[in-house]
Amino acid sequence: MLIAHNEWSSVDLTCMAIQQSLCRNALRQLVTLGEKSHTRLAPLLRRTVCQKCHTLLACPKGTKLRFRSQRMRCWCAFCGTTQTTIVDKNRAWNPSYPELFLAASSEEDCRGDKSDQN
Repeated sequence: MLIAHNEWSSVDLTCMAIQQSLCRNALRQLVTLGEKSHTRLAPLLRRTVCQKCHTLLACPKGTKLRFRSQRMRCWCAFCGTTQTTIVDKNRAWNPSYPELFLAASSEEDCRGDKSDQN
């Protein structure tokens, strides 16, 4: 069975629209769950979700980045809102909780390996 090229593109667009709506729904549920339980999302995760339409900003078609005067401006391609993050080379880096946990666990693994060898 052969399908014309224009039908393939409509099928691909339909699948992409379904994936985007599922992703948006999952992100909306994640944000709502965080609000109900009074917990904060990790900063890395919070920066990749649009605050207005709850779409993923990490994909190349979902966002436009602009760097000016030590600020990173992220523009959502779906709703047009912008998020600004300060990027300063002199500013102290404050890692989020998962990054602190990973750093602590990797240090413990390194110590454990050295003690096992002795």
